Amino acid sequence: MPKETRLYDILGVDPCCSDSELKRTYKKLALKYHPDKCGGATARFQEISHACDTLLDPQKRQIYDQYGEAGLSGECGADGGRIHIPHLDDRVLLVEILPGEVIRPGERKALMGQGMPIRKLHDFGNMYVQFEVEMPPPHWTDPVRIQDLRMLLPPPRELPTIPKGYLAEEVYLTEMDPRQRAKAAEHGHLEGDEDDESGPGHGVQCAQQ
Repeated sequence: MPKETRLYDILGVDPCCSDSELKRTYKKLALKYHPDKCGGATARFQEISHACDTLLDPQKRQIYDQYGEAGLSGECGADGGRIHIPHLDDRVLLVEILPGEVIRPGERKALMGQGMPIRKLHDFGNMYVQFEVEMPPPHWTDPVRIQDLRMLLPPPRELPTIPKGYLAEEVYLTEMDPRQRAKAAEHGHLEGDEDDESGPGHGVQCAQQ
């Protein structure tokens, strides 16, 4: 029996239900409580979506059944935190992320001696963990807090001096539709863009974090 049943109760399903039952139930509830069809039901719709997303993920469902929602809250930030990794032998590895430790998107780290058993050696190999880092959405905080962050982070690198005779022009980045990028690549338009970037603005500045 799961430690908690709140997510199952939200969907109105039995804790022993299959993935196909979860999907069928979600479709019915999503149609009933979708904000476009049921005004004022946004919070309910989000609650249903969260419950279904969690229970349809085998790893998250296992953690939820064993530890409840507290086990799923292993999010980490600049102040560190803890993540849970279910093992094949019914153990859950509690991995500590130290305060100030920087985890880069796609970075891999090792848990020594926590991998699969090595035949005839009575020993265990290593487990390798690849991290997915969730970035904050655009405009996620107010300008005052941005200033506070600037005080904590290293200063940005200085831009290279613009050569004499070049005209400086301020431009702004915009989001690019992946379909537009693919279409531009088919016509060879991106090659010209790359050539244009080899001028004085070659060192595009990004604030280090």
